[in-house]
Amino acid sequence: MFTCSFSKNKLYNSNFKSFASNITHPKSLVFHHKKDMDRFHKLITRMKKPSTVDGKLSCKQLFEEFDVDPGLTYLLSGSEFDFFSAKAPFEINTKQEFSSPKNAWIRLVVPFDTNESLRKSYKHLETYNLREDRLMELLDYFTGRLAYKYTNFLPSQNEVTLVTASVDKIELFDEVSLDKPLIITSYPSYVGSTSMEIRADISNDPNDSDEGFLGTAYFMFAARDAKNYKNKMTIPQFNFEDLVSEGGDELKKAKLRFELGLEKKKERISESKNSLFKKPPNQEESEILHNLYLNYKNYQSGQNTIKGVHQKPIIETMIDKTQLMHSQNKNVHGKVFGGYVINKALELAWICAKIHCKYKKFKNICIDSVTFHKPVPVGSIATYKAIVVYVFMELMHVSVEVHCDMDGVSTLTTTINAIYLAEELVTEVVPTTYDCGLKYLEAKRRSEDIYSHF
Repeated sequence: MFTCSFSKNKLYNSNFKSFASNITHPKSLVFHHKKDMDRFHKLITRMKKPSTVDGKLSCKQLFEEFDVDPGLTYLLSGSEFDFFSAKAPFEINTKQEFSSPKNAWIRLVVPFDTNESLRKSYKHLETYNLREDRLMELLDYFTGRLAYKYTNFLPSQNEVTLVTASVDKIELFDEVSLDKPLIITSYPSYVGSTSMEIRADISNDPNDSDEGFLGTAYFMFAARDAKNYKNKMTIPQFNFEDLVSEGGDELKKAKLRFELGLEKKKERISESKNSLFKKPPNQEESEILHNLYLNYKNYQSGQNTIKGVHQKPIIETMIDKTQLMHSQNKNVHGKVFGGYVINKALELAWICAKIHCKYKKFKNICIDSVTFHKPVPVGSIATYKAIVVYVFMELMHVSVEVHCDMDGVSTLTTTINAIYLAEELVTEVVPTTYDCGLKYLEAKRRSEDIYSHF
């Protein structure tokens, strides 16, 4: 009969709960195994490289097909690049407009390996790694282009407004190196009646090999009437007929991506309904807050004698910055480009994490979520507030809120959550207000969801 003694396991500290916590830590083998499986699942569901004719992509080359600020000049200034799009991404019949998963895609090759000025503008400090805030800016821009391409509406027509509603978890499986080209391939993975999910695959290999695959991002776009934002607009539904006629794995992969996108949509709705800012904490979470409060009181009075434990109120980790939103960063709708807002928010999140871990080495392991609550008007005064809301051993969860002041009224426009992993243990954070307590519990939920997600 097989028996196992946890007490002999080196990972087992004092009880099973401690053991379980360690094996779900990003430095554990179990976590890496789950992450490898997540990478495998994304690999087998991604769209294959578009077909070639005589070694060339069967598509036409585009340069600013329509006027979308900030445009390629802003994002890829002074560079030579290849930007591809399918010849005929739409099918039209007398009853309904359709779009085929086979044709609805765009592909960008950024030549970091050959363009030194471009490489310098995107590198992180003195390393040869890509700045993740600028990567998010690129992804937001090109998934937006694909969304318009799919719906067959040009922004200049002023009929339909496609806005980035949210961005799901983004985890990179490896550092994005600037000594190789960066390839971004965007295509719809799920299409609802008035919203769509755009998938962006990131690679360092123009041949799209499994070894060069770096990660995937999912952007949710909502279609609204350009003249009356409250009115939802219907968008074309998927047409799988082209893939049915070809047969093979691409049809299965396209349908699987669609079903997974539908499941993610249901999860987002459920998370929104059960948010701690809409529903009170459950009994277990209430006990967690109560124990945190008591432990912090004991820590302040010197009664907490746990060796090496340091605690800091969440509110004391906050840093902020204020900036004027200029017209140079507007999008085609006359609002501030969402990718620019993400860029500046992630930059502040990184600084916040850097200060909290006392300038020790750390890295981003996940951009957990991006939510756009309201558009950011040009000319508004934006205040970014970054705060460390949750710490687990070497993990830091940083939340950034963007508030815009227009005519004296402050409005929450954007929320971003990022998770960082330090090389050493990080000072614990504790909530000392109810608002911080809810943020702590929300971050705890998100961090635990990351483990189950992997």
